[in-house]
Amino acid sequence: MHRLDTADATGRPMVLTTEHDWVLVPDVVVELAPRHGAPFTVHLTGPAGGTWSGTGGEELTVDAVLFARMLSGRASGSGLPAVGVTF
Repeated sequence: MHRLDTADATGRPMVLTTEHDWVLVPDVVVELAPRHGAPFTVHLTGPAGGTWSGTGGEELTVDAVLFARMLSGRASGSGLPAVGVTF
């Protein structure tokens, strides 16, 4: 999130790589699961994306960066992204 904030503040693009950024996303999804408290499937797009599935429940497809912004409260979201994760 700090890299995103810095890129926004400086007006410079943030370069994402699968090798670096994809490693962080599963940790966020693991943190989200018990907070959400219900099954869900999330399909995240972009270099940091992937699919994490539960059995049934809410299903969401969104860019991984936007998903991170919504979970952190830096962008608005409803349903699953509105649960919030501090990272």
